[in-house]
Amino acid sequence: MKQYTHAWLALMACKRLYEKKDTFSEKNKKTANRLLKFLKQNNDGVVQGAWFPDSIIHDNSTGHIWKTRWPQQGEEYRQQKHTLPLRSKMPDLVSSRPDDEKIILDKGILPDRCQALVFQIRDQLKILYDVAYDKKNAGSAIIATNNQIALGFFMLAHYVCDAHMPLHCDSRNFGERVHDEIEEYWEETITDNYAFLIDPTQKEKRFNLDYRGLPKLSDDADISGSFLEDLIDDVENRNFQLSFGSENGNVWDYMVDVCYFSYLVSTQIIPKNVNASKVTISEYRSKYEQKFHDAAPAILGDAIDALARIWFHVWRQYEEIQE
Repeated sequence: MKQYTHAWLALMACKRLYEKKDTFSEKNKKTANRLLKFLKQNNDGVVQGAWFPDSIIHDNSTGHIWKTRWPQQGEEYRQQKHTLPLRSKMPDLVSSRPDDEKIILDKGILPDRCQALVFQIRDQLKILYDVAYDKKNAGSAIIATNNQIALGFFMLAHYVCDAHMPLHCDSRNFGERVHDEIEEYWEETITDNYAFLIDPTQKEKRFNLDYRGLPKLSDDADISGSFLEDLIDDVENRNFQLSFGSENGNVWDYMVDVCYFSYLVSTQIIPKNVNASKVTISEYRSKYEQKFHDAAPAILGDAIDALARIWFHVWRQYEEIQE
């Protein structure tokens, strides 16, 4: 995904929590309110921070992917039951799935990257609020600041959203800019329809946010017929579930299952018997482009929900440690 798509998804995850928190238990609602307050106070760096994994970290060949495939005849494979939260839409894009859910991992550590950032953020929060405000340690230079912890949230957003991009989870090598073509469409549609401000400190544009810290459509936005129309409608109306899914005990488990379904979506749109390296851009546009456009609301809607629930769980883990 591209820079503003990542930032927009992060801000939409905030919107999702803001609009659904009244359906939570009283305890979870208070947790969501504290998380949203923290993110709103530190969201100036979302465009830059959510892009650091690409612009600075450069772990694209490992941390951003979980490249999988079905095994060849006689090849040993890992068998696992894969589940997602009940409200997830990506499974609806898959007409069939293998009965034994066999899978081979070729390359990547994306779920590990997500779980590591979860631990990092949780631990930094605990250190900040337990130690930094202790008189003996006040002002310590080694304590992470709120902005640095927020950066962790925004970087985590990048990896979580990459797990939902089907080609990040497909071991086939796609040719002639197919990957870029998909992501550029998402990026252009978002930047063409949302309001931006020029940030003089970072010398780049950032989203114009409302009083809640949420992104605003531009005055001349026209989302009719684009994936945004269906996506915004879907996100506003689908129920929200805090659970990672019945079989998933942590973020690593959850991200493995997201990647599994991302791979299935990829092979649903571009069948697994297609030699992906020979798919030209013209062939992509004629055969597969509309299918990816149609799938975008489910893919990106699930990414928004996944990010909202993972952020919530990180903050709740921190509060549970405090208790």
